[in-house]
Amino acid sequence: MKPTFNVEELAQKVFSDNFGILGDGCKHWMESGAEHPSSATISMTSVGLAALAVVHKDPNMMDLARRKYTFALSVLNNAIIGHLGSGIEQSIAGSFILSIFEVLCSDIWLL
Repeated sequence: MKPTFNVEELAQKVFSDNFGILGDGCKHWMESGAEHPSSATISMTSVGLAALAVVHKDPNMMDLARRKYTFALSVLNNAIIGHLGSGIEQSIAGSFILSIFEVLCSDIWLL
């Protein structure tokens, strides 16, 4: 039997290990709200996926990262405009984390 593999969990671990500038707050966001993740959690996943795509030069992984990034923007937009979902702290963190995605992808013309 083949072990199962969750790419989003791996991406969150990559974020936590390499971009853990937000401290232990990141882990709290990853562990809570799996049914309705915050913009911070989705943003962490998109950055982790982008980092994996860059390291492995994987255009399919980058496509997934970009789709996750777009979803994170949507969740962030809904949280800001509609005062829905996560609190202001997670919205601010999500916005900051998305800027990391922009930096990671700004030089990537290959993927």
